[in-house]
Amino acid sequence: MTSPMAVRKIRDRWWVDIRYNFVRYRKKSPLNTKGGAQAYETYLRGELAKHGSLEHLGPKPPEAKPVTFAEFAERWMREYVAVNNKWSEQRSKEAILRVHLVPEFGRLPLAAIDAARIDRFKAELLRGTPVHGRVGLHPKTVNNVLAVLRKCLVSATDWGELDRLPVIRRLKLGPVPYRYLSDAEVESLLAAATPGPWRTMVLLAVKTGLRYSELAGLRWEDIDFERRQLVVQRGKVLGRIGSPKSGRTRCVPLAVDVLTALWALDLRDGPVFSHVETHKQAWYALARFSEAAGLERVGWHDLRHTFATMLASAGASLRTVQELLGHASIVMTMRYAHVGPQELRAAINLLEPGEKGNGWSRSSSTPSPSMPPGLAISAQQSQTTAFGAVV
Repeated sequence: MTSPMAVRKIRDRWWVDIRYNFVRYRKKSPLNTKGGAQAYETYLRGELAKHGSLEHLGPKPPEAKPVTFAEFAERWMREYVAVNNKWSEQRSKEAILRVHLVPEFGRLPLAAIDAARIDRFKAELLRGTPVHGRVGLHPKTVNNVLAVLRKCLVSATDWGELDRLPVIRRLKLGPVPYRYLSDAEVESLLAAATPGPWRTMVLLAVKTGLRYSELAGLRWEDIDFERRQLVVQRGKVLGRIGSPKSGRTRCVPLAVDVLTALWALDLRDGPVFSHVETHKQAWYALARFSEAAGLERVGWHDLRHTFATMLASAGASLRTVQELLGHASIVMTMRYAHVGPQELRAAINLLEPGEKGNGWSRSSSTPSPSMPPGLAISAQQSQTTAFGAVV
């Protein structure tokens, strides 16, 4: 009895793969198209029905040499990554393949990369080895490596080079810590910054939450003084201009002090911060300002966290914070939820007895006998501080 026949493309050639009475026949299609392979399959099926085998058609050609991970990774970078990813993402994937994945899996056939090998590889990345670096990687970095491996093998499956995707278990991560500055620290940092473009750049980062790449790519035509806003529509990474990290354009309103500082700059054409040539230069400048202000070294992304934390503390909704930061998913924005508990307090206030509550109690002014002194406060007495916190 003949098993179901299949046509498949292997390394740019169409083949017919047949199993008959426990014998496998793999024949290269004379016409290198899917339709030609399907027609050839029909012909071979007829020959099997007549002769019981395909030996009369000549010796069975050798099976195609299995594709190694290194061979496929090179093709994947050329035909998928270079076509679908931004330059910065291409550079990141190339580095992960070169430093971690190809040294580990390069010589293996794709089908030999199974869950056991991947789990062992994951453990080596965490503890550190001479191959992968003697210092273990952070779990988030390990997950980034696994994400590239998975995407590469998904493409191998889609392209018919791999029959089954292996199980790839990512590491579970706890809350990612981040640093933000207090109001006093922001004032100290601004006072220590060099007046002019440098101070304006720091102020803009704190008051808009722009990424460093977006600050470096900002141009004067992106700023609308009349509407008091700027448009984030590009980023600059390693000297190359591309789209923002999220791939989306967004508008960010500007505070009066930011508008004033921008207006005071002399230039009105080209990059807003043309005084910065490299990320390294900007990094060292911010480090100098931090030291002069008596602060632990501040990074540009710390200023982005500061902007988001200030908004959440003042009562801005997480959806608003997400839009202003340009996060593709609100999951990233949820890290700031703990500093903006106003919505949670307001929700609980709906359960308070009284006119605005659910009316479960006859009187909102009479505290429960078991309530500790000082906590007899009704929903009507609740108010917010200047920072938006409900008390």
